Amino acid sequence: MKIDILTTLEQIDNIKKDWDSIYEKDANASFFLSWQWVRGWCEVTRFHWIVLTARKNISSPPVAFLPLGFRTRKINRFVSVTDFVSCGGNWSDHSGFLCTPEDSESAISAFALFFKSIHWDSLSLNEIADPRTVYFLNSFKTRNFQIIDLKPTECPYMELPETWSRYCEEIIPKKVYKDISYNNRRIQRETGFRETSANSDNLTDSVEVFINLYRKRRKPTSPLMVDRFREIFPRCFKEDSLRLNIIWDHDKPMAAYSGFLDKKNGTFLLYSTAFDEDYRKYSPGSVIISESVKFAIENGFKVYDFGRGTEEYKYTLGAKDRLNSNMVIIRNNAVTTIKRLILKLQFRLKGQNQNQKDIVILNNFAAYSPDLSKNKETEALNQHETT
Repeated sequence: MKIDILTTLEQIDNIKKDWDSIYEKDANASFFLSWQWVRGWCEVTRFHWIVLTARKNISSPPVAFLPLGFRTRKINRFVSVTDFVSCGGNWSDHSGFLCTPEDSESAISAFALFFKSIHWDSLSLNEIADPRTVYFLNSFKTRNFQIIDLKPTECPYMELPETWSRYCEEIIPKKVYKDISYNNRRIQRETGFRETSANSDNLTDSVEVFINLYRKRRKPTSPLMVDRFREIFPRCFKEDSLRLNIIWDHDKPMAAYSGFLDKKNGTFLLYSTAFDEDYRKYSPGSVIISESVKFAIENGFKVYDFGRGTEEYKYTLGAKDRLNSNMVIIRNNAVTTIKRLILKLQFRLKGQNQNQKDIVILNNFAAYSPDLSKNKETEALNQHETT
């Protein structure tokens, strides 16, 4: 396998056709590895990023992609730390690899060999829902590396019946169905209720309404938390993979939800919700989420993915547990050990607590990383190739 490194948005745009083709063939690839999602993430992420591509030879088309984020932090004049992380970071509910089925083992193994040939201090694989990760990890089961399993993430889901009536009769308890019906009737009776879905005419306005509700409800601390919606949602809408629904009291938005349509895998992914606290007594969250379940069923989706988290409402609506794996690979050498010791000393001097040994520090290098010159970092990466 020949490994190439993509480092510009133009390069990502140029391989869209190949990316889409592989994505459609790969049953293990989640929506968060679709071209529209990854392209949007690359546009707004706080990380520097690369996309590795694997080809059988220099003239053949790609058979696999691996998008990753990375940051380098200078500890002092002489020492720096480089940390790689899975594509999507905290914004992605699932991650993994994108490969043609017949080339999965050889391509993923080649990605691992590439990483063994370049410099880094930690490689965090977060929210992994791909069984083929074992091909990657096998290359690091040597005394030169350490693989540490971190706490898995709960990501509940449910299998959907063919009809909404069957869902109400067989999946949820009668009391839950009565509560859903009551909340829907009440909000429609006592407000100037109306409902809109994002379309080509109102997409920009709908995204801004969602953002305003999100800001009011979630109070994000970083502009990137809302900038991602402006970048990712329109790209997903263009690919017919976005559901953005808003309920109104006349001209005042009460609540909204966003979801992604993974038609390849028959999965509806609930992504984010927000509502105006002024309407809390109407349980607007229950209203919009039940509407999203009904939409998924009536549009033929077989699975409803609630996303990460163990909120009680998910299980009330019929969710079952499913776990994403989280792990970090670190180098077992004197240089990396010294770097970790320096960081531990810095954190103690700043009064920062540690509770998961050295690995938590190493796994969170990116959180403490200042922006450095992207050109210098990606230039250094481009000097390495694995064949």
